Amino acid sequence: MNEISQIDLARLAAYIDGEGEITINAYQMTHRDGKRRSHTRAVISITNSDIRLLEWVRQVVGVGTIHANTRTARANEKNWKTVYVWCLQNDRACKVLEIILPYLIIKRDRAEIVIAHQRLILTRTNRRMGIPPENLERRLQLVRSIRTLNKRGIA
Repeated sequence: MNEISQIDLARLAAYIDGEGEITINAYQMTHRDGKRRSHTRAVISITNSDIRLLEWVRQVVGVGTIHANTRTARANEKNWKTVYVWCLQNDRACKVLEIILPYLIIKRDRAEIVIAHQRLILTRTNRRMGIPPENLERRLQLVRSIRTLNKRGIA
């Protein structure tokens, strides 16, 4: 990750507050032993129809991927612009959130949840033994908390 100026940190936080998403994805994965296990993934993203903004974010941060979002219902309609997404996951997402946390206004609570979640992630050495049940339950509790905050509609 790049060294980021204070002004660019504030800009990045503003873009995430306004055009971004901070969340934790929960999913099931089948392992080599055939067993399905629960996993979670920290994600931050910024969505915009002008790819220049996302290229600026990737240049400033130094990491992340940009892709066209073709999953929306209107992605293929001729009167709608293509929408692009810059995305960052797991430890890298958490590191970005930690440095922009003082600048976040709207999504500060979500960032704090994602940072707490990432602190529960096991090291590579311990992953072979699996996630301790209390650790997994706490991670899933954080997923529920962030889903409540991210829920659409009237609060």
